[in-house]
Amino acid sequence: MQINSIAMIEVSNISKKFGNFIALQDVGFTVNNGELVGYVGLNGAGKTTTIEIIAGVSYPNSGDVMIDGHSIIKEKKEASKNVSWVPELPIFEQDATALDYFIYLAGYYGIGKEEAKKKAEELFSLVGPARQGEGQVKKLFSRYEKEIRFSCFINFKSK
Repeated sequence: MQINSIAMIEVSNISKKFGNFIALQDVGFTVNNGELVGYVGLNGAGKTTTIEIIAGVSYPNSGDVMIDGHSIIKEKKEASKNVSWVPELPIFEQDATALDYFIYLAGYYGIGKEEAKKKAEELFSLVGPARQGEGQVKKLFSRYEKEIRFSCFINFKSK
């Protein structure tokens, strides 16, 4: 059995500024295939910013992230095939439905609306909020947030 020597995630000297505020400065670490890693720190330490950069939803001012050998900056589409990202809090209209939220996140991974809708219906029925896809995110997230996030997460093919 040959082991892949390419790191699953390689964060190389990423820095991120918001105006004059330095959110990240020269952050770097490696996560190898098969490793389970916790990323902890104080509020405001840059954890969310780092994860958003790794997932390709935000870009660093400098540095790069390699996902399974692909640059999240130069090869975003290829790199994104191996990463799933589900934000902790809904990042769009609170009057949207859970199904809308699922379809929105699926689109990030190149999954079309009809396929996403079909998968959402299947997955929602398995993890809890069956027939809740029409419910508003602001109401459902308090009750079913973990189930909805889990449904989104297992839908997107990542390593």
